[in-house]
Amino acid sequence: RSVGSTGRASRRPKLGDGLLSATDHLDGLCLALTEGRPVVLLLGQDAWKSGSHSDPVLEMAFKRLGRQEITPEFPKLLQGNPLPDDFYDWLAETYSHQPEPTWMESISRLPLNAVFTSSIDPAIARALRINGRNVEFVLSNLDNPAAPRNRRNLHLTYLFGRAGERNPNEAPPRS
Repeated sequence: RSVGSTGRASRRPKLGDGLLSATDHLDGLCLALTEGRPVVLLLGQDAWKSGSHSDPVLEMAFKRLGRQEITPEFPKLLQGNPLPDDFYDWLAETYSHQPEPTWMESISRLPLNAVFTSSIDPAIARALRINGRNVEFVLSNLDNPAAPRNRRNLHLTYLFGRAGERNPNEAPPRS
């Protein structure tokens, strides 16, 4: 609350009041960037979805497994039969050939300190490597990144492993 010229506390306007723009929710991000505070990106499994369209790689994955899904989702991949041994290698290769979403270019230009993702897409690093920035992977609790807040050496933490990894502790679940 703020105090107006009448000396009474006034309520902060909300988007529904018609007084704020559709971008006012970004004020906190702008302030953090201006003040040089740490900025962390949380990137979910559905990041490559576009509106009502499913992730194209996920659709191909279900087709490869011979399964039909009205709404393909990553957790559904693990339901039923275990995945074939080469499945995540195929998935990593498929991701490497996909174009990056247009919105990712704007995100990757932010001075990020860290990225945490539930996606298993190994190509995320490609999108984040801009202007000489290095991307270091954190794939298990055994990884101990040096200088975790360094913006030139961005730490990308895969919460559920990364497709194509050979080490079972760093690979996504199979069932």
